[in-house]
Order: sequence, then C-alpha cells, then structure tokens
Amino acid sequence: MTRNDPEKLIQEALKKKAFPGIAAVVEQKGRILFRGVYGQAGVFPEERTLTDQNLFGLASLTKPLATTPVLLSLMGKEAVSPDEEIGRFLPGLNRESARLRLKDLLLHTAGLPPVPDLFRLFPDGKHCDKKEALDRLYQLRPEIPPGTEVRYSCTGYILLGLAAEALGQKPLDQLFYQLIRNPSGLHDLMFTPDRAAREKAVTEEYDPWRGRWIQGEVHDENAWVLGGVSGNAGLFGTLDDVVALMDLFRQEGQIGSAQILPPKAVQLMTRGQTGGIPGDPRAFGFAANGKDIFAGPGFSESSYGHTGFTGTSVWIDPQRGLKIVILTNRVHYGREETAEKIKQFRRDFHRIFL
Repeated sequence: MTRNDPEKLIQEALKKKAFPGIAAVVEQKGRILFRGVYGQAGVFPEERTLTDQNLFGLASLTKPLATTPVLLSLMGKEAVSPDEEIGRFLPGLNRESARLRLKDLLLHTAGLPPVPDLFRLFPDGKHCDKKEALDRLYQLRPEIPPGTEVRYSCTGYILLGLAAEALGQKPLDQLFYQLIRNPSGLHDLMFTPDRAAREKAVTEEYDPWRGRWIQGEVHDENAWVLGGVSGNAGLFGTLDDVVALMDLFRQEGQIGSAQILPPKAVQLMTRGQTGGIPGDPRAFGFAANGKDIFAGPGFSESSYGHTGFTGTSVWIDPQRGLKIVILTNRVHYGREETAEKIKQFRRDFHRIFL
C-alpha cells in the first residue's frame, strides 16, 4: 500500500505537483531505512534532473541549524545568560523591544510580529537599502505582552542574528563557518552561494518582485533585503550535509571528534521550555513535539524538529533513534498552490516510519 511505501508516496506527490523534486533520508540508530532522490531540480525555465549534489534553500531551517547554534556558542564563550536583554547587543532598538530577553526571542514568546515585511519598503528587489530596512526593523514592537503566548516570529530571529553578529564581532555567515560548519567538516552548508554553487542549487519560484526565477539566492524577501544573510533564513545545503549536521543535536553537540556545542546548549535546543504558555511548544530554535506538530501524531514526547517555507524539514525522535530529513523545492509550483500538499505529504511520510 502507498501509505507504507515511501517511494510510492513520493511518486504520487510528484504526480500531484506537491513538489518537482525531493531528496530524503531516514535513519534509525545509525542504520539507513530510506534514502532517495527523485524528480527535478527545476522544471521552469528549463528542466534539470535532481541529484544528491544539488543545494536546497533551507529557509527557516536556518533558525535551528545556524542562528541558534551560533548564538548559543557565543553565549557560552562570553558567559551571557538567556535572560539577558537583547538591547545590550542592539542599542538602536526601541525601548520596548530592547527589554526583550534573548530567551523570549529564542522561544518565540517575545510577542513580536511574525514577519517584519521589510521588503515592502522597496518597489522591487533591485533597489533595496539594508540600512533603511534595519531602521524599520528596530522600530517594531511586541504586539502582545512577552511571555504570554508562543507566536512564531521571523522578526525575532532576524534580531537574534544581529545580536550574534554584535556578540561575535563578525557577520552571521562567517560566524557560522567558524563555529559550526568548518569544525564539522560540512562544507556544502553555506550562505550566499557563489556562481558555481548557485548553478547546483534547485530552482525555487518565479518572484515578480525580483523579476526572475529564484535559484541559489535566499527565497525569503526580508532576508534578501538584508543581503541574503539573516537570522531567519539564508542557509543552503545538500542532503548529506544537512543529515550529518543533525547529529550535532543527537550527540550532545559533537560531530565526529569535534565538540561543536556544549551539551547544555543542545539540551536547551531539544527540550521543550514553553510548558504552560499557550501555543505550540518550543525549545531554543527547534519546535518541540505537540499535538499539531508537522510530523503528525505518534512520536515520542522528546521529539523535535523544524520546517522551512521552501519545502524542507528535519525531525528527530530520540526514543526511537529516528532522524528524518526531507528537502524539496515545493515553492517552484507556487507557494499557495503547494502549501497544503506539502503539509499532507510530511504527515504521510513520517507516519510510514512509526
């Protein structure tokens, strides 16, 4: 039956145009249960066959895979508490937002707007001004009192990326390479791919605001106006490097012989910390397991993961020893047209491995 056969499920999704291409891995306790690459890296403006060497725009997977590990690494080195106010690092913030704790931003409990819509300041993607965008960002205030509700916010993670840059005295991408990627040996994880790497990237959607098909540049418009490197989006990666990076969270901050993060930081990222606060449960960076989690019901309470708007997701169930990585370019067929299709596919795919 299709419901128990991942390959048949994928072929059905391809026919229904849930996405043009998919690269996925399922591991259990170090053993590969499934590994497959199917479909196209792009259909328009030309067809390109997908391979395991293609780069995917990881979208909001940037939050748990780059921004949060970088920030927690720096906080550990500089003895900065999660209760520290973000205004210490971003003196240009308005007074209300400056009082927000790093913890509130990491857990999406700061009450900030879900998206800052910075790109709407500019008529098109060719005439953007990062300083003007940051000026607007720094004016945004919480819409609800902090700590009263879990409200997913790209705005908060853009601020966290900027806080990391202030703390580390380098751009976020360079900090990611220095602290996470290079010690891990995972060089197919990157921000702002160069020309050669862009040619290996999957094609996302046609963006009328930028006037072109998006390939090898950040899909998120707000990250684009900030130069393609942002706390909410901008990371690219191949299937194998994303799969390998997930071991950072399964192995108490270690990849191979390299200790990338302190075990305490990994605990903060993988254990729910918003109990008692209305909304979907969160850890630092990752979503904790809950009744409406994207992977569907049936996984252990200790499970965690995240999705990316472009059609990507990662999921770990520690009790089962499961690791599931799904990378697609579902927005190629249109963000609205595929939104429900990718949600259903994720639930069906994860259920196979329960």
